[in-house]
Amino acid sequence: MTLDTRGTPSQVDSTKAIHVYRVLQEALSNVARHSGTNEAAVRLGFGTDRLEMEIEDGGKGIGPGTTRRGLGLVAMRERAAIVGGTLDFLTPSQGGTLVRFSMPL
Repeated sequence: MTLDTRGTPSQVDSTKAIHVYRVLQEALSNVARHSGTNEAAVRLGFGTDRLEMEIEDGGKGIGPGTTRRGLGLVAMRERAAIVGGTLDFLTPSQGGTLVRFSMPL
């Protein structure tokens, strides 16, 4: 796993911080269980009023025909909503899966 940070880290409210941690934890767990790779890149960015986090793997990705909505994905979406954030599951052009989480600080 690689970690890249940008911006000046700022204090995140402890209630929000646990949701950020759990989204990251579930995304990395999904990489380990489903992607077919053991490599992931985590990018964490701090803006003046937003925290942005991306978890990307080069595995097999989430196919367009995938209809499975596991509890982990549902919980990730709920956590993003609780903190007023957004959560997107994308397929990069080179393949794999990109989980993009953003929330106001």
